[in-house]
Amino acid sequence: MKRAKVVWIILLVQVLIFAIPAFADKRIVEFSSTETPPFWSANLPEDGMAGEILHAISKEIGVKSVIKYIPMERIRKNLTSNHVGNPEIFSGQEFSAIVTIAVFRVAFFYYRPNHKKEIHYTGLDDIKGFKLGIIRGTLGDVSFLHEKGIEVEPSNSEISLIKKLRYGRIDLCSMVKLTGFYKINSIFPEDAENFAYFDIKGSVRPITIMIDKTYPDGRDLGEKYSNGLERIIESGAYTAILEKYYGRGKIPRDWFMQLEKFKVSQARH
Repeated sequence: MKRAKVVWIILLVQVLIFAIPAFADKRIVEFSSTETPPFWSANLPEDGMAGEILHAISKEIGVKSVIKYIPMERIRKNLTSNHVGNPEIFSGQEFSAIVTIAVFRVAFFYYRPNHKKEIHYTGLDDIKGFKLGIIRGTLGDVSFLHEKGIEVEPSNSEISLIKKLRYGRIDLCSMVKLTGFYKINSIFPEDAENFAYFDIKGSVRPITIMIDKTYPDGRDLGEKYSNGLERIIESGAYTAILEKYYGRGKIPRDWFMQLEKFKVSQARH
């Protein structure tokens, strides 16, 4: 009996020896982002669509990812943090790893009752003389728009842009397409059909995990996130997340092609 008791104690100690370090080593990785629902939002389950993807990857690789939400202007000045979003915004910061986990499209939105006819867009010349609303800090140098005769009015949020659009303070606004739909239906659900949009050719951009160059083991961590992404794509968990937001069978047809394109581009760099 005593011998059996000793054996159980030894087994228990061995379990604790191997289990405690594994639990203690579980890393908490902090990222910064702006409120950009339905992709990123503290007010949506698991931080929104891209947030769900990030957390699914994190669970797969045994890491806890936390997102802090701060305004765009502050994010652009914070050049030592990890970020999620579009890496083009952080051209002044160096990263040890950039991992594309999703993609987004940008569109121009306008309010039909404020225009005598539909706007047909083939290039910037088609909106010459218009006042264009943008999210402050997203475009950087806008002199090329001024040269085209397009007035630019920055705003601090998509809500502000949509209200200005409806009340005629701006003619158009540039927003992430899915975010535009989400916000318009949230703010003006009974008037949503009066808002129109047109796609901007070549506007597909990556949504990424960016690990700052100074972050410990950043390159290895980036590889882990990348491997975790492949595993949730293979398991079908990734597609299930997308369909929660786009609808079953309504994921953009070129989604995975665009995702792979950005992954290959980043691998080359």
